[in-house]
Amino acid sequence: MLVHILLLGCSGSAQESDSPPSEYIRNEAENPGVIVFVHGVTGNSKDTWTHPVSGAYWPNLIANDSAFNGFNVYVYNYPSPALGKSYNIDEVAENMRLVLSNDKVFNHKQVVFLCHSMGGLVTRSYLLKNRDLIPKVAMAYFFATPTTGSEVAGIAKLLSNNPQFGKMLSMDSDSYLADKQRDWQSAGITFPCYCAYEVRETYGQKIVQQQSATNLCNKRLDPIDANHIDIVKPANTGSIPYIAFKSAFEEVFTQKTQALNDWKRYMDVRITSGTCPDYYIPPTDIPLIEGSMQSNNQLYNHPSGYPTWPIIADIHSVYNHFVTIESTLKGIENSWIKLENKFAITFSVDTAAAPKDVDVVLMGECGDGGDPRYTKTVIGLDPANAEKRIPVSFNAHQFYTLQPGEFELFAMNFTCKVPGVYSIQYELPFSISGKTGQISHQVREEKFRIVCPKSYTLWDTGFLDERNTLTRIETYRWDGQTYQGKAHPDVGATTEFREKAL
Repeated sequence: MLVHILLLGCSGSAQESDSPPSEYIRNEAENPGVIVFVHGVTGNSKDTWTHPVSGAYWPNLIANDSAFNGFNVYVYNYPSPALGKSYNIDEVAENMRLVLSNDKVFNHKQVVFLCHSMGGLVTRSYLLKNRDLIPKVAMAYFFATPTTGSEVAGIAKLLSNNPQFGKMLSMDSDSYLADKQRDWQSAGITFPCYCAYEVRETYGQKIVQQQSATNLCNKRLDPIDANHIDIVKPANTGSIPYIAFKSAFEEVFTQKTQALNDWKRYMDVRITSGTCPDYYIPPTDIPLIEGSMQSNNQLYNHPSGYPTWPIIADIHSVYNHFVTIESTLKGIENSWIKLENKFAITFSVDTAAAPKDVDVVLMGECGDGGDPRYTKTVIGLDPANAEKRIPVSFNAHQFYTLQPGEFELFAMNFTCKVPGVYSIQYELPFSISGKTGQISHQVREEKFRIVCPKSYTLWDTGFLDERNTLTRIETYRWDGQTYQGKAHPDVGATTEFREKAL
């Protein structure tokens, strides 16, 4: 019976010598999305999806269903002989790259994959090799894909010269499938991945077990009362495989119609710090010695590079976060983003983490670089405000728009009110063509957390062309309500404390 499985494979009929083409079943220029069918081993783009009795062809069923309006339908075909030599799975993925590129499949804004059996492995390999395309993938549905392998593949490998079988052996830690599993997980795939598994045996043998068919999926798992071959041959639009895919499709795209929850599909948000001057906390392996040229040179030439060192919020002036929001809809016409003019800022604080008696260096002076366009608000960093959503308006305009590839720059200004280490989250409403969403960006980089120390000594490196030595300037401490500063006597200044009100 395993010979029958091998010869019939995923198509359910003996392969013909004339392979059907990769082609669009529906290709209307105004449709922004496309559904891509990918068949499995020994299958093809025609027989795999055709019901043997009713003659229903799944791509045609979708093309004629109004639920899929706005999406073109494309079937990808690749060689997969039952006995002869052909591409391995990774080579099929390269072939897929050539064919889909030639047919401009990824010129669509949104791409949906419907995969059967090994077609799911081919699709994953293709996306891992072309990761720049992943943001356009809206969802994938994997029908009986042997993600952790299939016992039947071991028998088929002995009977066939097709190397595709050898890549689908039951997974162990150093196998092909194990490498693909690790690569997929490390790629941080977030688009919805649905899975279906076969309930019935094929000629007395379960081709893909449930645990293999459902591995790596992040959405629901659908049991289908069919064998491995019939699981992708719906007789009509009322068949369970058809309903399972349609339900998943509507779940994904109905949500996107109501709210644009996945803002990362449309925008890139970056945080930088442009405070000038910057006050850095140097590594402990640099001995800071008054008047030392050697210490000064070590600061500038340290292998870690001082721009990577922690920065404290200067008590004399504000600390800036520059929030850059860029549209990633490059090359897509008639797609502009509307940003509202009001951020909501929430910050959390760890008061115990505030450094005490730390050395801080001022790495040179600042030139006049000008101000960012939207610097208006100063927020006092105080644990009493933590976990509260503080509104910040930019009143120059009611809203801002991003054309494809454009960006806007917003400056958030903070001052130290209470010592601690502060983490910031930004939220901003946006809309695209009437559909609304909200950016929610947590500042996670360690270097952009805002540090307000309990006490510190300030050192000045000066200009290298004027004073190539290190100088202690002043010592500051928090007295419970405000900072107090004391000029260092070594520089000949007064030793009186002077209160710095914030």
